[in-house]
This record gives sequence, C-alpha cells and structure tokens, in this order.
Amino acid sequence: MVEEIEEAEERRKKKKRRKMRKRREKKGREEEDDEVGKEGCVRIGSAGGVSRDDPIGRFKVFVYELPSKYNKDVVEKDPRCLNHMFAAEIFMHRFLLTSPVRTLIPEKADWFYIPVYSTCDLTKNGLPLPFRSPQMMRSAIQLVASNWLYRNRAEGADHFFIVPHDFGACFHYQEEIAIEHGIMPLLQRARASLWKTFKNNPLFDISTEHPPTYYEDMQQAVFCLCPLGWAPWSPGLVEAVIFGCIPVIIADDIVLPFADAIPWEEIAVFAAKEDVPKLDTILTLLPTEIVLRKQRLLANPWMKQAMEFFAACSSWGCLPSNSEWSCS
Repeated sequence: MVEEIEEAEERRKKKKRRKMRKRREKKGREEEDDEVGKEGCVRIGSAGGVSRDDPIGRFKVFVYELPSKYNKDVVEKDPRCLNHMFAAEIFMHRFLLTSPVRTLIPEKADWFYIPVYSTCDLTKNGLPLPFRSPQMMRSAIQLVASNWLYRNRAEGADHFFIVPHDFGACFHYQEEIAIEHGIMPLLQRARASLWKTFKNNPLFDISTEHPPTYYEDMQQAVFCLCPLGWAPWSPGLVEAVIFGCIPVIIADDIVLPFADAIPWEEIAVFAAKEDVPKLDTILTLLPTEIVLRKQRLLANPWMKQAMEFFAACSSWGCLPSNSEWSCS
C-alpha cells in the first residue's frame, strides 16, 4: 500500500514537472517571436510569410533620399519612362520604398540603394539615350560619399544602383569616325546584309528610321525580322509576338527567354546569319499550312499575356492580313 502511494506521488511530481517544462518552452518561444518581430520578421502562418530562420527575413536595405533631380524629376519630365523596356529602375525604387526589407536605420542595413534613373533621357521615338548617365552616376556617388558616412563603411561595396540599360561606355552610335576606323567589321552582319540585299525589294519594308506607324506596320505584316539588337535579344521579338507577326529570328546560337513556357520553335522562323541574302526565298517557300499554324498560335490570348510588358500594348492588334514583311 505504501509503495502504491509513493508511486502515485512520483507520477504526480513527474506530471507537474512536465507542465512546468512546457510552460517554460512556450514562454521561450513567445520571447523569440517578440524578438523576431522587433527585427521586422514575420512567422510562417496560413497566409505565408518568412520564418525566423529564413535569412531573407533578416535582409535589410537602406534607401537613400536623393534630390529629386536624380529620379522623380526625370519621370515627370518624360512619363514615357514608366512604360519603356528599362522601367525596372523606377518600379524597383518604388517597391523598395514600401518593402518589408527596407530599414530607416542605416546601421542595421545590409545593402544601401542609390536611386538614380539612368534611362529616362529619351529620343522623340522613345528610345533611351544614356550618354548622360555616367555624369549623373558620378554626381550621385560624390553626393552620397560626402554627405553619408555609410558609403565609406565598406568602400561602397555594400552600395548598389539599378541600371537596366546595357549600352557600352565607349561607343556613340552617331559618331561616324568611330564606325569608319574602329568597328566596321562588327557591323558587317545581319542588319547590314538585310539592308544591302532587300532595301529595294517590294516584299520587305526596311527603313533606317523608326516610323510613327511602326506598330501598325507590324500588325499588318506576316513576318517580322528579328536580328540581334543592342544585346543578344531585342524588344522587336516581344513586339512581334504581341502583334501576331511571325518572328524571323536571325541570331545564331541564341538562348531565348521562357523556353519552358513559350514554344519558340512553333511560333517563329529561325534563319542563320549566312542565309540572310536568301531570306526572301526561305520565307516564300514556307508551306501555307505552316504559316497559318504559326499565326493561330500567335493569335492565342495566352501567348500575348505571356509576352506583354508594354502598357501601350494592352489591346490585341489585328492579325497579319497581307504578304508584306516588316523589319523591326
């Protein structure tokens, strides 16, 4: 009997110890959660979020408040910047201003963002002319270095810009002397061959200017020529798909974006650079059923939705209706 009483007492003590241990563990977790909350982290819940062990939750960015001439003023001067292909620098700035990763305390920052819009100097046709960008960048760096000591904390290694344009620093496309003495061999490629071979061909619409009816011409064309652009890609490729014009991709060994979602082989025509002089024959000999199939695929709304990024392209253009070919 005594042994049974002692065993019952021991079980009661163990149960009490377990309850006390659980209370301590619960209190510890709550304290950890409070500490995580102070650092701006959220715990994973039914609606998602960032766990306290996720390094993203501890990632902090300080956004410099520069004079508006470096960012807001240039957009007000030319709002087209909001819709062109390099608008990421504007929207990333806006995103960071309201993002949970932003910190107002520089000492807690992992990275420092310098918001300078470098591609808002546009031509009348809306193309960026980033030749003033280096001067603007140097000015911003000097401003930050002289007014905020944080830039010198790691000699600027933890500071960053968002510069979506990839224009070379040493070449001005309007300097004929540079073309004549330096880069002519590089220009003897697809575009030069297209111009030389087809500038007087009535089946091709090729111009050295950017016509005001550019998008209307693409909507009416069956094929849109897409040679390499400023980079290994060109906005003309995206525009061709959006407007239902079959892209003729002239870019050897190119790796196209979103290949897992966009059936490039089915919607486009691929031509090697060496075959450019006989491009009229290649396109003319394409079977009608193949051309129609590509047009049907391009007419599918999901195709446009997958490619669209220009606000001006919010409505679906007309399907190709004649046999004129357009060079974009």
